Amino acid sequence: DEDSFRNCVYIRQGEIDILINAAPTERQKMIDDLLQIGKLEEYHSRLKDATTGINRLLRDTNTLLKDRSNEMEQIEETDPYKTLSTLKTQESHIKSELEQSHNMRTKLIDRINVRNAQISDYESYSNDKTELETKIENTKKQKQKIDTEIKELSTSIDSLKQNINELDTSITQLQEKAELQTRPDMENIENILDSQNERITELYTHLKKKENEHSSVSDTINSNIQLKEKYGSDITDIKEQETEHLDEISRISSKMDEYQEKLKLVREKLINNFDKAGMDSITDLEDHVKELNDQLQSLTTSLNDERTKAQSIDYEIRNSENSRKQYVDQLNTLDETIHNIQEQLKETESKIEMRIEELDRTKKDIGLYRNTIRSKLEDIGIDIELPQQFTRIDLNSVLTDLADKRLELAGY
Repeated sequence: DEDSFRNCVYIRQGEIDILINAAPTERQKMIDDLLQIGKLEEYHSRLKDATTGINRLLRDTNTLLKDRSNEMEQIEETDPYKTLSTLKTQESHIKSELEQSHNMRTKLIDRINVRNAQISDYESYSNDKTELETKIENTKKQKQKIDTEIKELSTSIDSLKQNINELDTSITQLQEKAELQTRPDMENIENILDSQNERITELYTHLKKKENEHSSVSDTINSNIQLKEKYGSDITDIKEQETEHLDEISRISSKMDEYQEKLKLVREKLINNFDKAGMDSITDLEDHVKELNDQLQSLTTSLNDERTKAQSIDYEIRNSENSRKQYVDQLNTLDETIHNIQEQLKETESKIEMRIEELDRTKKDIGLYRNTIRSKLEDIGIDIELPQQFTRIDLNSVLTDLADKRLELAGY
C-alpha cells in the first residue's frame, strides 16, 4: 500500500532514483524483494502440495469413516441393547439352573453316600447271611437226623407196646391158672418183666440222648439268634420264635423226667399188681413222641421263614445296587450338562472379546487419522470442523460378567 511504499528502504534512504532508473525486470525483482512476493509464491506452492495431500487423506478418511459407519449401522440393526438384555436374561436363567444343579448334585452326593453306607452294611449282612445259611443247612441236617431217629424210636416203642400186650395176655393166662403155677414160673415172669423193664430203661436212655441232641440244636439256634440281632426289628420276631422253641425243648425235658417216673410206676405195677397202667404210660410216651415230632416240624417252618427273610435281604441289596447305578448315571449327566454350558460361555466370551478388540483397533485408527488431519490443518492455518467421534456399545460389562461366570463355573 502507499504507507508501505513510502516507508520502504528506498524512500527512507533517498534511493528512489535507483528504483526509477532500473530496468523493468530489475524493478520488478526489487519490488518483489521489497514485498516478499517470493515467499508468498513458495507458500502457495507448498499450500498446493499440502492441499493435495490433505484432500487425499480426507478422501481416505471419509471412505474409512463411511465403512465404519456402515458397520456401526449393521451393529445397530442387530439391536445390541436387546441382545444385551437377552444375554442378561439367559445369564439369569443359567445362574438359576446352575444353582438348582448344584443343589441337586449336593443332594445326590448325600444320597449316594448314604447308599454306599447301606451297601457296606448290606455286604456285611450278606456275609453273615451266607454263614447263617450254612448253619441253617447244618441245623436242618441235624433235624432230619433227629427225625429219623425219632421214627426209629417210635418203631421201638410200638414193638415194646406189642411186647407188653403179649405180656399182659400171658399175665391174664397166668392169673387164670394161678393155682397151678409154681415159684419157678413166677420167677420166669419176673425175668420177663425185668427184661421188658431194661428195654424201657434203654428206651428212656435213648430219649435222654435225643434230649441232649436237642440241647445242641438249641445252642445252634442261640448262635443264630446272636447273628440275626444285627438285622434289626425283622429278626426280633424270629428270635421270639426261637425262644419259644427253647421253651418247648425245656418243656420236653421236663416231660421226659415225668416219663421216667411213669416207667418206674409201670415196672412196679407190672410186678406187684399185674395192672395195665403201664399201657397208659407207654401210650402217653407215644403221644409225646408225636408231639416232639410236631415241634421239630414247627422248627423246620421257622427255619424256612428265616431263609425267606435272608432272601428278602439279598433282594434289597440288589435293589440298592441298582439305585446306586441310577444315581451315578444322573450325576454323570449333570456333569456333562455343566461342561456343555461352560463351553458355550467360553465360546460366547471369545467372540465378544474378538469384536471388542476389532472395535478398539478401529477407534485407535480413527483417532490417529483425526490427529493427523488436525495437525496438517493447523500447519496450513485451516480450521475445518471434523465429524464428532463415533460412539459404540460398551460390551465390557457383558464380557466382565461372562468372565466372572466362567470363573464361578471353574470353581464350581
